[in-house]
Amino acid sequence: MNGILSEEKVTTQNGVKQGCPLSPLLFGVFIDMLHEHLIKSCPHIGVQLSDIYNLCGLFYADDVALLAQSHEDLQALLEALATFCHHTSMLVNVDKTKYMAFMPWRTHLTDFQQLHYKEFDVERVQDFNYLGMMLHPSTWMRNSGEAMANRARRALGGLIKRSRQIHIENLNIMSRLYESLVNSIAMYGSQVWGTKFLKCDTIEQVFNNPPQKLQLQFLRIVSGCHSHICRMSLLKEFKLEPMQIRIAMSCAKLWNNAWKFGGIAKETLISDISLFCKGYRKNWTAMFLDCMYYIGMITYEDWHSIKYRKPHDFQSLYFDENLIKIKFMDRYEQLWPTSLQGWMSNIRRSGAAFVKYHDWFYMPEVTQHMHFKANLSQHYMKCLIQFRLGSNCLAINDHNIPKDRRTCPFCIHTIEDEDHFIFHCPGYHKIRSCCNYAHLWDKGQDMKLFFNQENQASIANVLLNMYKLRRMRLQNLSINVFFSELIFLSGPSYCYPMSL
Repeated sequence: MNGILSEEKVTTQNGVKQGCPLSPLLFGVFIDMLHEHLIKSCPHIGVQLSDIYNLCGLFYADDVALLAQSHEDLQALLEALATFCHHTSMLVNVDKTKYMAFMPWRTHLTDFQQLHYKEFDVERVQDFNYLGMMLHPSTWMRNSGEAMANRARRALGGLIKRSRQIHIENLNIMSRLYESLVNSIAMYGSQVWGTKFLKCDTIEQVFNNPPQKLQLQFLRIVSGCHSHICRMSLLKEFKLEPMQIRIAMSCAKLWNNAWKFGGIAKETLISDISLFCKGYRKNWTAMFLDCMYYIGMITYEDWHSIKYRKPHDFQSLYFDENLIKIKFMDRYEQLWPTSLQGWMSNIRRSGAAFVKYHDWFYMPEVTQHMHFKANLSQHYMKCLIQFRLGSNCLAINDHNIPKDRRTCPFCIHTIEDEDHFIFHCPGYHKIRSCCNYAHLWDKGQDMKLFFNQENQASIANVLLNMYKLRRMRLQNLSINVFFSELIFLSGPSYCYPMSL
């Protein structure tokens, strides 16, 4: 007991057994009594949400947060809590009890006074983790997104380490594990802190939110792609959408449910809307409604008349989550045009990579690309993904040299891009005419048709052999040696001599 092994039997005179279903029921009864006691003992203390709603505390399971607007009021709430616990024989964990003084940015608390619970001092902290959300005295919950991403990043490290230990190589399984074990942490509370990440004027704003950065890091790890590939192409390869859409949908769900179910969520939202109507443009409502107007969920006439409404009149605004997704996708189509003429000169390189991926590899009509459906080894899967996304060894993707010098090692004066590599280069003619591979080119010189055939293992095998032949050419080795070696067809356990 209390870290010491007792020598005698311990007699339990109160409480219930561990895990007893009566425990949460009794606690719920007592915690409701605490709320009533605080209201009766301190009727005018708390945070004024509206003319009729005064909030003196937040209660969730066995966590209690007392709210007051001054040091004296908070001390009065602590004394009321001590009185209640004395009469009900309840205990407060003083070591875990902290208090925080919220104040405007770059201001300091000059008249600091110590708070007390009974005879104990309550520690003052500069940040506090309440129900998983990181609170700060001046930034409130604005940095919670970064804090959640840091926790999710540790979970990602554990996922990668464990998957390697038990040899999980299937990318579909890895993606589902990431969604349940990592992304659920990164997105926690996004309906509260996510409004500052809803701007989509530029490409960087789309990818600037913490969950999105973490997701891209995960996709690069499992695919083996370098960090310079087009980020939108990487998402489309895995048939994913930017996390910004999910953040916006979670914010819209919070807005709709607050009006639908009422309670403290509705009163808090009305209080926040009141600040917006007074001209404040940095709060949750202002940033959320600004996003809804920008993507077209609020009309021009409504937007310019909205600030003259009363807070309760905002209840008429309902935001359909599926329509929000469609509006964001329309906006992304403007940021990522499928023709190079639509790209600005300063981001033309990224635009060229996206246009090439969209024209040659992307299949919008399918829910999953063919190589994700095939049961391929991790080595084959990475080979296909890297080739499709431009994270390969071809000269066209070497941005350290001028574009006119990115030539094929066999053709000298021809630019070595994916189309030339697969269909036209005479240096790989023997591989294309090999009886084991010749059927892959039966559908002509169409990149989409070529990479969406059934036998994905053969396509990956062709790429690996062509890579090897290219390396030998660059190293001035005898190519005849290459054609005399064994060529792997369907996996590391089977090999066949190439028939020419």
